[in-house]
Amino acid sequence: MAVDPKYLREHATRCWTLAAQTNNPLLKNSLLKVAQRNVRLAVGLEEHHQAKVVLRLITPEMLSHH
Repeated sequence: MAVDPKYLREHATRCWTLAAQTNNPLLKNSLLKVAQRNVRLAVGLEEHHQAKVVLRLITPEMLSHH
């Protein structure tokens, strides 16, 4: 199942919102960690997708040494 970076960023935003609303330091810390993890995952997926696009543009001729 593919995960959409947009979904991960939206989930991070919800976590940040909830963290801002709680007075419980343990819950706040957990929510902030989940938000950070989701952003890192989103960035990683976006970078992976960009790398795949670039690799598709490279032809065998570009890699051969003359």
